[in-house]
Amino acid sequence: MKKKPGQWEFIATVLVLLACAAWTIYEYRQAPEKIPFEPVIATATSLIALLGLLGYTRFGKKQVSEKPSDIEPALHQNPVTNISDLKNAAFQSPIQAQKVHFGDVINYEGKPIPRALTKAPFVPETFLGREADLRRIRERLLAPDGHFLLLVNGEGGIGKTTLASKYYHDYQREYAHTAWLLSEKSIANALLLLAEPLGLQFDERMGTEDRLDLLLAAMADLEKPCLLVLDNANELSDLDANYQHLRRLSNVHLLLTTRISNFEKAETLSITGLPETEALALFEGYYRPLGEEERALFFQIREAVGGNTLVIELLAKNLALFNQLKTNYTLSTLLADLQEKGLLRLSRSQEVRTDYQSTTGKMRREKPEDIIAAMYDLGELPQEEVALLSVFAVLPAESIGFETLERLLPSFSVGVNTKLSFWKKILTQFSKAYKTKKNLSPEAFERVLTSLAQKGWIEYNETETTFKCSPVVQEVTKLKSQDLAAACRPLVEALNRELDREVLHIDNYKHSGLFARYAETVVSVLHEPDYDLGTLCQNIGGFHTATGDLDKAIRAYQKMADIFSALFREAPDNAAFKNGLAISYSKLGDTQSALGNLEQALTFFEQYNQLEKELYEAYPQNV
Repeated sequence: MKKKPGQWEFIATVLVLLACAAWTIYEYRQAPEKIPFEPVIATATSLIALLGLLGYTRFGKKQVSEKPSDIEPALHQNPVTNISDLKNAAFQSPIQAQKVHFGDVINYEGKPIPRALTKAPFVPETFLGREADLRRIRERLLAPDGHFLLLVNGEGGIGKTTLASKYYHDYQREYAHTAWLLSEKSIANALLLLAEPLGLQFDERMGTEDRLDLLLAAMADLEKPCLLVLDNANELSDLDANYQHLRRLSNVHLLLTTRISNFEKAETLSITGLPETEALALFEGYYRPLGEEERALFFQIREAVGGNTLVIELLAKNLALFNQLKTNYTLSTLLADLQEKGLLRLSRSQEVRTDYQSTTGKMRREKPEDIIAAMYDLGELPQEEVALLSVFAVLPAESIGFETLERLLPSFSVGVNTKLSFWKKILTQFSKAYKTKKNLSPEAFERVLTSLAQKGWIEYNETETTFKCSPVVQEVTKLKSQDLAAACRPLVEALNRELDREVLHIDNYKHSGLFARYAETVVSVLHEPDYDLGTLCQNIGGFHTATGDLDKAIRAYQKMADIFSALFREAPDNAAFKNGLAISYSKLGDTQSALGNLEQALTFFEQYNQLEKELYEAYPQNV
């Protein structure tokens, strides 16, 4: 039988060592009072020779340590004498990265470097509806004209990390070295964590750039291909600062999970919400199988959360906890909560477990709304971007054309003297509720809009030139915006202009119908009583009256009455508030009369007359 290289030498050295040991024992027994120097020296020499042979066999230039037996023939056929030969042997023979077991090391001129430079990410608990995305990642990284840097982008909780983790585990054996790093706020700091497994040490006086230079040079010398995943690389300025550093790693397949939608020439793969079938399977997997009627409710729930993978998981787990023994929280109640209260104000909520953004090795245990709210931080954005994002938060979660947005948010220059009506003058004199606010210039508006889209806060459809804000981002923005009503004031004023009864006519009712729907959404979101918001309710009611939908008109006028009643209670001396309340009673009286509810109409007319009488006595020139 043919022996492997070095095996005869190993056997001979072991035999010599055993013989020397036996000689030492024999001499000691013959004369216990004397130290047998000669046999001891012979034994020690044999032991050193054996250790030297073992070290050469394991760490010599010609070996890849812990190699599986099935690659040994390839090593014999492709003798390795230096690091270049090692790379050539790996690519010109059956010695491929996928045939070397996880946990191995590769020796570079006697320097062992682990194949896995970091701990592996978690194995996804479930993986549904992303198989095509997984194939696209592989195809784009291996394409002859493809990019070695790929941005896997999408909103928070959509499944980017799960997809990248699945790719890592499915293809890790295809790579010489692998690494998974959590980027958070700094790509540079994340990369420098690879210094230790690469055997690098830095002088304490070295700056970050110098350290990166040494690190990237060491990584560039690694056998290729390598895989590096940077998870949660969401900071646009950070990617901008490190983009050229990443481009130096031509031997590395780089995956960045990020909300950034595009950057320079980097290849992108956008991840969207789960389709209905896969979303249902995910929900039932964490909750229970649904009946036909319940499935119909679920599809509305999915629509309300934009098919967000994490949110669907959290809602399912929350329901499962409440309904273990009997049904305490129904799907219909959940849907009503989402539609009326919002995703972050559920009526029934308790702590659930999730591995989303867990950095401790243990699953997080928090309430769904706390997990969802922590996905986004408005503090990262400039003030003007927060203001524009607040506008999107109160509009429907649907695609809105750029021209429509321009019309809703026209530009104003600073310090314009607008001619105010008598009641506006009264309002500004007695209340802080009305404040003149400067809008963005057209150029600044476009710049802020595209910046939000690039950062992943809103979606941009280049083909249709539309923008859309997801329901999840809307809910987080509504919760965290410091002054949502103030940020949305320009929008409310624009909707009032579009729905003013002097503007409405037969040719633009279809156009105004869009703005009426937007206005209804705005009114349903902004709960703080506000003069312009009350006027918007009046204009919504006027539109529905003109188009013959008196039921919707009644609801709008009642909302108007509620707003002005609250304002009047807080400031009973404010004539503008009293006048708004009087008008709401008049509108309610007219509409109830048209519906044939004459008794209710009479009650509203009496309330209207009483307020108008008081206003006339106080302001005879204006009433």
